[in-house]
Amino acid sequence: RDYLGVALFTVTLYGFVLAVGGPLTMHEGVLSQTTKAMLADHDWLVPHYGDAPWLERPPLPQWISTAICALIGRCDREWNVRIGPALAGLLTVLLTVWLSGRLFGRGVGIVSGLALATMYNFVRYSTLAEADIFLAPIVAGALCAFAHAEMLSVPGTESGNFVGKRPWSILLFFVLLGLTNLAKGLVFGTVLTLAPIGVFLVW
Repeated sequence: RDYLGVALFTVTLYGFVLAVGGPLTMHEGVLSQTTKAMLADHDWLVPHYGDAPWLERPPLPQWISTAICALIGRCDREWNVRIGPALAGLLTVLLTVWLSGRLFGRGVGIVSGLALATMYNFVRYSTLAEADIFLAPIVAGALCAFAHAEMLSVPGTESGNFVGKRPWSILLFFVLLGLTNLAKGLVFGTVLTLAPIGVFLVW
């Protein structure tokens, strides 16, 4: 119920902002045009901006936006390319509810999720076709996986799997840590993830 309530609030808020969103900004033009080009030329590895390859960022945001546009059957409206960031924002909010709720209790979890969902800059990034927001749920997911493995799992519940006798949360952590490189580029997302973990481990 808690997750559903926070999700409905967030979807309503972001849906309202998307409904009155207006034309794409200059920065949003990059994701929208590279997504359209990927749908047109079927080059799933290298996004193109016009005729030139777009090599400033990895293609994960384009892959997600392309999948959403293919699912809804069109990519000619502003909201088509803004749905992906909104979903990324929603997922980040729900991960925040889970982690803060597990560490500090149900009330703190709900308030933390609602606080994040309504922060001005977070709302803006979650309702604009900006590639940066796609990094947020990956970093949040990696931190949740680390917290589960380090603080929240029950000792002695390791499961045998193809990487040895380790919890699945450790495997998930490293998968998400690697995935940060597909969202923003090399090192940036990795540093964002490992910096708080390093401080925690030193402490």
